Amino acid sequence: VDVRPAAGHARTLSAAFFPRRLRNAGMDTFHPPEVSRDLRSTGYHLSFVESATLSPKALLSSRLGASLFDVTVSPYGSGPMELTVEGNRGAFFNRQDRRTLAYEWAETLTLSRQSRAGEHLLKAGINVLHASYRGHSDSRAVIVRRANGTIGWRQDFGPPTSQRVGGTDLAAFVQDQWRPVSPLQLDLGLRVDRDGVLRRTSLGPRFGFAATLVPSGALILRGGAGIFYERTPLNVGAFESFESPTVSWFGPDGSPSGVPVTWHLRSGPLYTPRSRVLNLELNMRAARGAVVKVNHLRRNGSREFVVDPASEGQVPEFLLRSTGRSAFEETEVSVRFGEGDERQLTCSYVRSHVTGDSNSYDQYFGTMRAP
Repeated sequence: VDVRPAAGHARTLSAAFFPRRLRNAGMDTFHPPEVSRDLRSTGYHLSFVESATLSPKALLSSRLGASLFDVTVSPYGSGPMELTVEGNRGAFFNRQDRRTLAYEWAETLTLSRQSRAGEHLLKAGINVLHASYRGHSDSRAVIVRRANGTIGWRQDFGPPTSQRVGGTDLAAFVQDQWRPVSPLQLDLGLRVDRDGVLRRTSLGPRFGFAATLVPSGALILRGGAGIFYERTPLNVGAFESFESPTVSWFGPDGSPSGVPVTWHLRSGPLYTPRSRVLNLELNMRAARGAVVKVNHLRRNGSREFVVDPASEGQVPEFLLRSTGRSAFEETEVSVRFGEGDERQLTCSYVRSHVTGDSNSYDQYFGTMRAP
């Protein structure tokens, strides 16, 4: 619903409802239907946005929002889950119910200014997000069988657990889109984030530019670099409240071997995940309306959440730490022929490469858990 109560003022009220059901989630060659699970999710979102023109050179935007999200993961059976060399059998080992409630408030002020140093388009704002998460998790036994059918080891879990985490994320930013001379535009920005889950403060500078290298505009160079911090998922704060596994080993004849070992869940020093991003792009207008673009993007991620088995002390542990790293690199070359909307032809080549840790936290303790 859009309303314009007066000149220079606009209000928008939005409501959304998005239910979803995914049957046999996770089914593939090694996971037949009985080992898959039923995923149900329901989301509600309500937001109110108001824009007010304070003067010919000032605009204030306000936003209020509320969201509710429910997720249920249900197995199709009640027996243990069996992992074999020919595929998995039994029922999926984990059942979960999760509910997340979030409230958000944001204010953004935009100002335009002309000075001897050039044109400035200034933006400043704040963002407050309070979110709470409640969940229940119930895990059953996982049995690993050898190729001859005997049990190699068995993993049992403690009683069902409950999770409850809340946090308030705070952010403030300022950005200056500065054009000192007509062929050059600079973007300077700084963002401060307060992580509501880990209680840590981060500083993220950003820089961008666009330069017209020839007067006709036929050659333009763009680029940017910055440090970006992610919001820590509430589920990370609930790690130690999940059920602990107890592992029992068996000999080749199926008899118990050794003493069962219970692995405890513990969080190490945790930091807000961050990414360093670098981008460079060249646009060239060639003869007969052809446009050539060469673009390179690189992203280096660090402080990502990973789970590692650790047995440094007396008690074996699954340790959650911020030691994960990832890297993404992409190069694109494209050529577009034709002008206008009637006839265009674009040819492009993209080469990308990504690396990352395979023991990410979300894979083992996310909505679709791995046994």
